[in-house]
Amino acid sequence: MITHTHEDHIGSTHVIKDEFHIPTYASPKAVSLLKQASTYPYAEYRQLFWGTGLQSVNTDPFPKNIHSDSQNYSFIVLPTPGHAPDQVTLIERSQEWAFVADAVLPKYKNLFGGTCNIQEDIALIYQSIEEIYKFTEGMDELRIFISGKGVFQGREFLHERLTDIWNLRTQVHELNEKGISEEQILEKIFGGESMTGIMTNGELSRLNMIKSLLKWN
Repeated sequence: MITHTHEDHIGSTHVIKDEFHIPTYASPKAVSLLKQASTYPYAEYRQLFWGTGLQSVNTDPFPKNIHSDSQNYSFIVLPTPGHAPDQVTLIERSQEWAFVADAVLPKYKNLFGGTCNIQEDIALIYQSIEEIYKFTEGMDELRIFISGKGVFQGREFLHERLTDIWNLRTQVHELNEKGISEEQILEKIFGGESMTGIMTNGELSRLNMIKSLLKWN
């Protein structure tokens, strides 16, 4: 089950599908994107980590009801855009599992943007986290699986992320209303650009976060 079509999540889809003959599923938007072979002309750091391109692959759209072969598990697909337009979260109600992929992160400082083909939107990210929080009401033992970050316990984790983002938004807008520039806001809140921002030529940066927060009315 494919959560979104960024290369670090779909790079081996053709191997899983064509060589191991394992069925693959994605959202309708992701299905059309996966059919398009592509290269990464963007930046060396992406080619270094994820290779030079993607092969075209045919995947099936998510069925209305997703059940495991054993019938012990049933997944609900919840659209959670912001990190990617086609990002989804998979929720198993009886087990109280939420596979959020990159829809939720433990910390929000850097954001994709600038010249990158990945354009994150912090307002949409906030709304998606809010959706997951509302959707999981009553799940007292909720476990949240985040790509590359591990497993986090409880809905309170989601509430904390919402509070963090909202507080950051408030800070940025208050400084902007005083006539302070984006670069000065960056310095005041974060103490300058991150090493990631420098190494990616501004594609994944703190300045992108500031810019996205300022677009959020």
